[in-house]
Order: sequence, then structure tokens, then C-alpha cells
Amino acid sequence: MARPLAPRPALRRGRPPALLVAVVVAAAAVCCCRGGAGAAQGDGDVMPSAVCPASSVTDQAVPAIISFQTGARQAYIGTSGAAELRLVVTAVEFFRLEHANGSAIPARDEVLKADAHRSVCGVLFEELWASDGRGFPYPSGCYYGQETATGAATSREFGIVFETKAGLAPSTRYQIAIRATMRQGVKLGDEVIQVRSLDDAGGVIEAGLGGLSLTPAAASSSTSPQLTSLTLDVDGTGDSVSIDDTSLPLKVNLTGDAARPLTAGSHLRLLLRPMTAWALGPACAATCRPAAAGQ
Repeated sequence: MARPLAPRPALRRGRPPALLVAVVVAAAAVCCCRGGAGAAQGDGDVMPSAVCPASSVTDQAVPAIISFQTGARQAYIGTSGAAELRLVVTAVEFFRLEHANGSAIPARDEVLKADAHRSVCGVLFEELWASDGRGFPYPSGCYYGQETATGAATSREFGIVFETKAGLAPSTRYQIAIRATMRQGVKLGDEVIQVRSLDDAGGVIEAGLGGLSLTPAAASSSTSPQLTSLTLDVDGTGDSVSIDDTSLPLKVNLTGDAARPLTAGSHLRLLLRPMTAWALGPACAATCRPAAAGQ
């Protein structure tokens, strides 16, 4: 069962910010996107991190979730708290973070940390989610660097800067909705993003290595199974209505193409938006029924 959870803004301070990104508080996160491995960075601890694309298709910008969980570190509630969250894409050749609208970020484009601005957050990130009841901390600004060659790989840094003592909280799960383009050459479990929480001196509080939750594959072809219709049914009548009752189950009615029908082994992914505003229950489950005779 899926139910929508009403989004509400997190922390508000001063004048209304130019932050074009959804800040969501929800009781549950995107299904199955939980942190995986961590990585030691200097004196920092490790934190579980993962990267969960909504589709496995390559060479197209697709929605994805960066997920991580902070530990019970005193540094998060210390003098300055977590001053910055830094995301490092470790192999741009295989995994690229794009603009939130899906357009490519030119390799030589950059916004310096000194010029970090809230509007840049909306250009980069679609949604920010936290399991903390106060929501994802409101950024004071975001920035990103140019693509940088490091040995055989090319990396790129993206940063979210927080106000003093208004950053990440300890023992909290976070999710960031992005758009990303994948290339063939990476697979399930490969680490594509480093996640680092930093103090005001630039020291690492914690760091994690975000591994892919799936193996990218080529897009479907003209001979692949196709759908001819897809509707949502929330009241059992088969009619499409507004989703305004969170206690109702969400049903999906779809019809395959007679010439290119859905076959056993086909993968169907439904993307509910906002991505972080839905609770899917304790497990992701789906049941398929054959069409009636003549359909």
C-alpha cells in the first residue's frame, strides 16, 4: 500500500529564501534505498550510504536518491555542528549528477563555495528528506566544482552549506533526490559517490561510500514489451480520482500492447512524485494478474 504524506517545510529563518527545492518531512523513506558501506576519511567515522536510481536505463538523465545515515556523533551538536555536506561523484565517466531538470552540467561550469547560494540548491536537487521530525536542515547555500581528473578517473564535488549549529543531526537518515546519467561499465554495488559531513574547520565528521542499488542497462528497444494505458485507481471503481485519503490503497491498472505484450521477466517501475513523500509500508510488493480473455 502506498499513501501520500503531506510535505511541509523544515526550518524557516529570516526572509523567504530563493530555494526551489522540496523539503519534505515523512514517516518513511523511499522504499529499499537504505545506506550501504561507509568509508574512513581522515579522523572521521563511517556512515552507511547508498545511491538508488529510479531506473536502470543508461545514457539518459533519470531520478535517483542519495541516501545516508549519520551516527551518534557529539560533533553534530557541538560548537558549530555539521557546517557542510559534501557529495563527491568519484567517476563522472560512469555516473554524472545533472541539473534537477535533467540537463547536463557543463564540465567547466562551477559555483565557488564563497559564492554558495540557496538558488543553486534548487538547480541541483529536487527534494531533501530527513527522518528527523524537524526535516532536512535549510541550506544557507549550495555550490559545485568543475570536473577534475584524478588519475584514471574524473571526479566532481557538490556542497550543501548550513548555518551555524543548524546542520545535520546525529542518528538521522537523510535522502536527496537528484537527476543522474549512468553509463555502461558500472554495476550493482559499485561506489559512485562519497558522502562527507564536515565541521566548520573543514574536518570530516563522518564519510560514506554510496554504492549503486542496481546495474545499469541499455534502454528498451522498439521490440521490447510496451504499455498502451496506465491509470491509478484509489476507490475500487476503476475511475481515476484525486488522491486525498491516505488510508486508501493505491492500485495501478495497466494494459500491455497486443503486438508487444508484457512477458515474464519484464521489469516495471512506477515513480511516485514527490519521491520522498510516500510511505510504502514495511515492504515493496506487487501482484500481477493476467488480462481477461479478449483483452
